[in-house]
Amino acid sequence: MVRSVHKALVGLFAASILTLAALVVHWTVLLWQHESTALSEAEQSLIVASHRAAQDLGRRDRPPRLGPLTGQPRLEVVRLGKGSPAGRTVRLSPRFAGYGIRPGPAAVKQLRSKRRRRFLMLMGEGGLALVLFLVFCVVLLRLLYGERQRRREIEAFINTISHELKTPLAGIKALLGTLQMGNIPAERMNEYLDMGLRESDRLEHLVENILIANRIRRSTLAVRLKDLDLGPFLVEYLEHRNALLPVDHPGVHLVEDPPDGLIVRADGDKLRVVLENLTDNAIKYGDGSKVRFEVEARVDRVHLVVADDGIGFAPERAEALFEGLRAATQEDAAMVHGTGLGLGIARKLARTMDGEVRAHSAGPQKGSRFLVELRRAEEEP
Repeated sequence: MVRSVHKALVGLFAASILTLAALVVHWTVLLWQHESTALSEAEQSLIVASHRAAQDLGRRDRPPRLGPLTGQPRLEVVRLGKGSPAGRTVRLSPRFAGYGIRPGPAAVKQLRSKRRRRFLMLMGEGGLALVLFLVFCVVLLRLLYGERQRRREIEAFINTISHELKTPLAGIKALLGTLQMGNIPAERMNEYLDMGLRESDRLEHLVENILIANRIRRSTLAVRLKDLDLGPFLVEYLEHRNALLPVDHPGVHLVEDPPDGLIVRADGDKLRVVLENLTDNAIKYGDGSKVRFEVEARVDRVHLVVADDGIGFAPERAEALFEGLRAATQEDAAMVHGTGLGLGIARKLARTMDGEVRAHSAGPQKGSRFLVELRRAEEEP
């Protein structure tokens, strides 16, 4: 039913476009015909004036003076040769058979010039109207195509979000059901509680990403930059993150402790979301490898790298990873699951803090490196 309505609307739109194009052409032709008629009438009025002037001059006693006619400068008196007068020339009465009267060259030239100007004006206006109409059609089609693409993305997003929400909810529900039945041995109680906490944390992080994405879209995201000591911040974050990892995962580790007193300008809450998204990505696509945090201090910048030895990606796909709801290809089919929001949100949050997030990989199955660039706080004199 929806498809048939959509096809009917597309057909109606196409018919409307063709009708409007035909109307533009029709009115252009109609205006040209009107102008041609008006110019022809002006030319005919000159000929009628020539006949009247010829009758008036033919009744006079003396032959007329050659040249522009007194009182009617648009007409002129000419001397005729043998034969009938040619064109618009009107012969006077037999008394002055050698004389004729006709529209003057200036008047004829003026009529022709006016005809040419009107023709160019109508063709220009008609052509401009047609071009503007075509531009309008192209813009409208692009808007319709963009709206159709957005609708598809929203549908895909809803389907993906539904799946991502359902997975932790199903785990929590199964855990609560098991606890309710009392079938969990006391020695495994902590293990099951850890599983529930991990699923709850996953659910909370997903909801937080959705809310942040909406605030970014509406330009209502508040960022409060302040001086942040990166070393203690990373230690606290890694302790929290490792506590939520499965027991069989090798964990998230600092390759080398950052220098003491390494201060950056950042919003701690937003930076934590950036690291959460990059860590989740490394765990998800790291193929069970250890996730490594590397810190490098520059003159006015700090580079924080989140690296893994997982499935990697083709170098030319680096920028596409930051596009929300990315479509997987045959090459990166293993990356289909997930909302596609995390990396895009990480980059946008980093940019709100005057930073950047970039992706690097030597190729498929060669691991990934995501670099977070932060602005270093200015040292006090």
